[in-house]
This record gives sequence, structure tokens and C-alpha cells, in this order.
Amino acid sequence: MQIGWYRNWGTLRKVNLSGKNVVVVSKDARAPESAAIWQGDLRQLQGSPADVTYLLLPGGATDAEIQARAQELRTAAAGLSGVNVVVASAPPGPDSALGKVLDQWGTDLRDVKATWNGGSVQAIAVGDSGIGKSFQGSVQLDAVLYGNDACGDKAPVNDISGKAAVILRGTCGFTDKVKAATKRGAAAVLLVNNDSPIGVIRGDCNDTCKTAILAMLPKAEGTQLVGALQGGQAARVTLTNLRVAPGVLRISPDGSATDTGPIPYVFNSLLEADGEKPVDPFASVRKEGEYLSWETALKTRLQSEEKSGKVTVTPVFRGEVAKDPGWRKEMIYADVTLPTNFAQFDTLELDRALTCTTDRKSGCPPWDYETNLYICDPLDLTKCTQEIARDITPYWNSGRWVTDVSPLLAVLREKAVNGKVRLAYWSVQPYKVTMNLRFQNRGNSLIPVWAVPLKFGGAMGDGAYNTRQAPVTFEQPAWAKKVEFSTLATGHGFNDSKSCAEFCNTVHHVTVSGRDFILSNPVAETVFGCFEQVKDGVVPNQAGTWVYGRNNWCPGQGVKLWNADLSAAVTGVGPHTLTYKALVDGVDHVSVLEAGATRDASIHMTSWLVYYAERGAALPEKPSVKQ
Repeated sequence: MQIGWYRNWGTLRKVNLSGKNVVVVSKDARAPESAAIWQGDLRQLQGSPADVTYLLLPGGATDAEIQARAQELRTAAAGLSGVNVVVASAPPGPDSALGKVLDQWGTDLRDVKATWNGGSVQAIAVGDSGIGKSFQGSVQLDAVLYGNDACGDKAPVNDISGKAAVILRGTCGFTDKVKAATKRGAAAVLLVNNDSPIGVIRGDCNDTCKTAILAMLPKAEGTQLVGALQGGQAARVTLTNLRVAPGVLRISPDGSATDTGPIPYVFNSLLEADGEKPVDPFASVRKEGEYLSWETALKTRLQSEEKSGKVTVTPVFRGEVAKDPGWRKEMIYADVTLPTNFAQFDTLELDRALTCTTDRKSGCPPWDYETNLYICDPLDLTKCTQEIARDITPYWNSGRWVTDVSPLLAVLREKAVNGKVRLAYWSVQPYKVTMNLRFQNRGNSLIPVWAVPLKFGGAMGDGAYNTRQAPVTFEQPAWAKKVEFSTLATGHGFNDSKSCAEFCNTVHHVTVSGRDFILSNPVAETVFGCFEQVKDGVVPNQAGTWVYGRNNWCPGQGVKLWNADLSAAVTGVGPHTLTYKALVDGVDHVSVLEAGATRDASIHMTSWLVYYAERGAALPEKPSVKQ
């Protein structure tokens, strides 16, 4: 899709946006999301990457409304500096390339008009993520109160069959309420918002949800309707579908478009309760630009390497769906044929993408869960317990990550039989998994030949974590030109007074011959630690508490290997001793719990001692490592 030329009504110059990073921001008073975004400060876009352009589009029901919005956009953009902004005078035509894309990714609102004897109310309501019934034009229905919160599959107090069931938001998830109502034959479900930010009705739902029109009414108008029904009035509602442009849309240079997560940030109220400033909506829009710039640079780099022949790409998964809702370690598997000369590569990157099983991000899985890639035992291919990579899924979003796992070339070398290995991927929530191994030679004189697994980590918070970490005795044979400690280490659990180990900085100490090698992540204790890492690939504008810093991870990020070269501390064959400990504020952490809370702090840690030899050397014997 080529966006084409646009006249910037701020400068009266025509700008060609084809082949560029473009973030479209619409202003349409009819759309609650758009109205909420434009309550923010447009100056928050300043400081955006230089290769990103923001296209500001006016919208409205009439030409007069569109021109009013266009003038507001010109006025708002006039004072901006250091940011590429194009202000359009009107929306694109419906038959234009951009017009078609905006319609494809548009938002279905509901123009809701309710009338009763002596009163009426009209409101623009938000629709759903595609889980409900699609319709065009208008539908008229009787409105009735459900009579309870519709949680736990409660039956309605009133007869809702063939009618619009009115239900208050809260207590349980959207789809719990929708399932309960559609099970009883509701033709429409009108959720009445509370003080939370209004958003699309989303979640995992069965096919019965598609039998009803879904809408989220603003609190003020919804409360009026509830009051009339509670007063015994017979109300009639008219629901009219209203298609509007998306509030924000990301368009890559190749013309592919992607919708965004929720803007404004859904947990601004939590930030304010903690005494922090809320995230300005246009700061969230800027994050879309930062991610787009990062994503484009990544794609350009990968494509350049492939075009030049510098990389050998080996497919692992090609869109298979991984899901294990029962937490039974049910995985997807791939028997991978490695390049014939893979043992002589010095660099290995793991490229993986998790995409949702629906087109819209609002239909993505909700939680920031850990996912894992395992390599299977060549002597028993049903035994797949050796983790080699870890990701943390984003809230209600998709993601792609490329991480350097070069030390684990040694793991492939050991596990391969006749040039093949079996890999297994585990995810509780459903994602389509695309994954490649990227082998390269970058001119390193040393290559990893052995990776010996170590056992560290586990439950913490009782003050005895470090006493459970057994020391390691190892040798460094003459052929070993480098010995490296490599680990995936992430902190989880947050029930204690320091929110350890997810939100505290666990400082990991690896000590050899009196020399300390330290892994520390101070951003774990910062409010916007993950928000500020969008420019490095953290998925932006998720739901949930994604902005907060975590202990060596973020929602929507691939976990990176930490590698410590121990060579400076290791002289001679040995034996040498490696010890490990983890400290919080300089001590072995003791959880302080509130009454009734359970200690849940833990360090998820997969580690290796990796030995490097000179390139071209014959595979030496496995070194002696004892723990």
C-alpha cells in the first residue's frame, strides 16, 4: 500500500509519505478513544525519531465538523518543533489506498438512543474486538436490566431473551458477563462503564458471543438508562453501527499497517495513586513512533544480511499455534535440520514472533506470561526440559524479538544427531509462533564448543536463598581459550513489601578466584522502566502495568542472555571454584508479608558454563564441571 502525497496544511507543502514510517492520528469527536487522546499534549511528540512522520487526520459526521477538526489540528501543530508532522485538511477518500486501510482497521462504534415515557438519552458507545455480532444500519430492541452483575454465570433477574441486556461493568471480566447474557438469549449486551477508562469489549469468548451486539456505554448516559429502568420505565433502544477511522494506526515503509494497544494508558489511575504523573496520551503515541523506528531498523538489518548472504536462516516454526491453557506443559515441536557447517559459525541469533490468533490486538491474550523454548534430549526426544530461550508475552498484544544466543551454539553442537535437533516451545496462552535460527560468521577467532548446565535460582524471600546455591568446581583445559558464564535470569512474584522479585533489583554475584561478576538491573525499581525501553523493542501500549520496570524483563520482550567472561579470573587448569549469590539491598532477601499473603518471590534461572576453542579445532573432550 502506497500512502502517496499529502498537502501539509501547516506549511502548505506537499509531502510524499510512501515508503516512510507513518503514525496516523485521527481527531474525531464522535470516537471516545480519539477524544481521550486529544485531551493530551501534542508537544509530547517532540523528541520522536527523525525517521517517523505523524499524519494528523480530521474526522466528523459533516464537512463542517471535519473542517473544524482540521483547523484545530493546524493550530495544535503550529507550535511543534523537532518532529515531523503532516496535517491533512480532510480524511482520505474511501477509494484511496489509505482510505481503504483506515476502513479496514477502523473502529465500530454504536450510536445508542434510548427512549422511555418522559425521557431519552443518546450516546456514542464503544463496540467490541470482533467477539460480538457484526451488523450494519440500525437495530431496535427493548432494554431490560440484567438484575445482577452477571458474574459466575448468574442467571438474570429479568427476561432478557431477544432484548438488550443492560449490565453494570465491574466484579468480573467483560466476557464473563457477555457469556452469561448470550447464554440466556440476549440480542444485545449493553455494559455500563464505571470510573475506569472506556475501552472495547474484549477477551476470550465462545461462539455464543457472536449472537449478540455488544456495546460499552459511557457512565453518565448509561447511568441515566439504568435509573429509568430501575424506576419501572419501559425503554426502547436503537443501535446504529458507526464506522470511524482508528484513533492511532502504525504504517511501515512497506505499507503494512498495524493497530495499536489502548491509548490513553489504562492504569493512569494507579500511577496517580502512587503519586506519579499519568502517561500523557501523546507520550503513548510517541512510543508507537519509537517502536516503528526500531522495528524498521531491525527489518532493514535482517533483510540486508539475508540479501548479502551473510546469514544462514533455518526455519523452526512457521505459524503453528502454541497454547496450553491447562498448564500441563503441552508444547509444539519442530525437528530442525541444521546447516551442514553449523559447528563453525560463531554467531547465533534467535528470531521469533508471537502473533495473535485474531487480526486485532484487542483480541490478543491478556497476560504477561513466561514462554519457553526447549531443546530435547537426543536419547529421548519426548524429554524436552533444557531451556534455551525465554520470552515474556505482552498484555493484549503481539511481538517480535531477535536476541543473540551465540553461546548456545555449543548446546546445539552437543544435542545434534545427524545434523538435527528437536526444539519445543511452550505458551499457556494461544499465539501463532514464527521462529528462525540465524547463523553467521562475524570473524571471531573463538567459537563455543561446550556448554555445561548449572543449577542456580529458585524460591527466595526466606533469607536462605543463597545457602541453597551450590558452588561449582570446574577446570580450564589447555584448549579452552575462554570460559564464560551465561544465564537467563528473571525475577518473579510480588507479594512482599518490596514487591520482590518482580519489581525489585536482585543483584546477582558470580565469583571466581575472588573476582566478582555482577548482573544488576536498577530499572526494576523505577515506575517507567519498561516504558522507556520501547525504543529498544519493548512492545508499546499494552494493557496492564506494562510501563513499570521489572527484574531483568519487561512484558513484551525477549529475555536476553547475560554473559560474563571469566577468563581474567581463571589461570591454569585448576580446579577453580565458582560461587553464586543474589542480594537485594546488599542482603539475602527476607520477604515482609501482609497478613494472609503467601511468599511467592522466585528467581527463574537457567545457566551454563560455556567453553570456547579456536576456530577449526577438533571437538575436544567435555571439560570436568561439578556442582
